[in-house]
Amino acid sequence: MHDTTKKEFGDTAIELLRKKVLDVYEKNGYICKRCKTECPKRYSSLEIHGPLSFFNIGNSFAEDKYKILFVGKNTWYNQKDVNNTKIFGTSSFKDCREQGRQMFRDGTSRFWTIIKQITQQLYPEDITDHGKLWNHIALTNLTRCNTSQDSYDTTPYYFTEQCIKFFEEEVKNIKPKHLVLFTSMSYDPYIEKLHFGYSNSPKNITEQANRNGNMCWWERKFSDTNRDSMFFLRTRHPVRAPSQIVSEIVNWIRNTS
Repeated sequence: MHDTTKKEFGDTAIELLRKKVLDVYEKNGYICKRCKTECPKRYSSLEIHGPLSFFNIGNSFAEDKYKILFVGKNTWYNQKDVNNTKIFGTSSFKDCREQGRQMFRDGTSRFWTIIKQITQQLYPEDITDHGKLWNHIALTNLTRCNTSQDSYDTTPYYFTEQCIKFFEEEVKNIKPKHLVLFTSMSYDPYIEKLHFGYSNSPKNITEQANRNGNMCWWERKFSDTNRDSMFFLRTRHPVRAPSQIVSEIVNWIRNTS
């Protein structure tokens, strides 16, 4: 590990976990360099923003009873905030953890509102303390770059094809008990191939095309003789999702814990 990283992180369990994720970024940085070279040739009309880091691995995550990793689609982008954000360690990734904390606390979009509502129901003892709620959870995105500053997902799937290795390696290191993907069915061709380091084939609890109303509800279970199982849920993105998606996800997490 580079000296700058040693200075940034300490030796607690959660800080060591963050080191491991940063290692993923640094060791696989060649993927980003290759993508940055290739993408302008393929998408000359698009402005590429990124790559951006994970949003959060909470201070209490390692010991948390639910250990939830929430996953969005392509990463958030705000030009002013990103331009003022430092590089994560010696990687090419912008460190977006502070922006994530601020958006969790103050964000009014459906994405942030639904994640807050889920955590408030799961941790009622901390319902008014956004800092404590934030420390319970982890949050990242499937695709690390963005090609738009608005709320529309215009980022080509080519980016996801490159980023999927970062995502899988992150999950391997973070080791969540519950993996909740707000990605809709359109990202399934990339997600369905992932095993996250588990030796057994994943077991489908619901069919991949299951709708559960209009929530795009796909449950799986990943298991291994050498570590705890991971429960997987792929559902729709919170934008335009029905209000009951909060209670459905809360019940799913409780019932699989």
